[in-house]
Amino acid sequence: MFYGYLKKASITLMFLVTMLFFLQNGLNAQTAVVNRTGTIKLTLPDSTVSIIGKDDALPDIPLGSKVELISGSMDIEPREGFIQVVAGDSVATVKAGDRVTVSINSLTKKASFKVFAGRIKVITANTSTALETDQEVEISLDRRTGQTEIRSVRGDIETTTIGIMVTVFQGSDAVVDVDPETRIVHVESINGDVAVASLEGKIIRLAKRESTDAEGSIAGEIQTFAQEAMAAVVPMEEPVEPERPEASPHRP
Repeated sequence: MFYGYLKKASITLMFLVTMLFFLQNGLNAQTAVVNRTGTIKLTLPDSTVSIIGKDDALPDIPLGSKVELISGSMDIEPREGFIQVVAGDSVATVKAGDRVTVSINSLTKKASFKVFAGRIKVITANTSTALETDQEVEISLDRRTGQTEIRSVRGDIETTTIGIMVTVFQGSDAVVDVDPETRIVHVESINGDVAVASLEGKIIRLAKRESTDAEGSIAGEIQTFAQEAMAAVVPMEEPVEPERPEASPHRP
């Protein structure tokens, strides 16, 4: 009798432990992405890829997965480990303790990253953007020119492009690109105040529509972008009508 009771208690305990294990894993997975309003592309650690529409149920998202936001917005809050988040041409790793909202404009492909807790680094082409708590940035990449545009929505946003540090002050907008041959980093203030720090530590302040060039680090690979060559359309010349002699029967 005691043996039967012990066996039943052991089975019950094992059942509870198993349920708790799967429940905990489910909570960790489901709460990594919350308040989703758009479509996402999910790539699991085993390279399995699936598209989840905005009205589809969100599946389990294992730690180490990549979540690409196709449209709308989503809140990211991993309980442990990390997931990789892609929006437009930008990618960031969001880890346990971080709380981030990511959104994308489907037409302009501009991505927005807002950090409520923690610290993340957003990589866009050759530029990395550091974001801390209570900071928000809008980032886009022009693949024809290789220019990365950084607009500060909230906070003073710090970026680095092959060693050149650019601070985009709150409310300001700047574009950054680098020449892969000369490794010269070009920075232009589209709007507001921007500070550029050279490798030697010299600070250059830019006002609206001002720009500067700075020599970047010799280390590191530079991502290049082929400009879309637009073939010039040469209008076809109308054939020259042959002259007809006066006596030609074809001449009216």
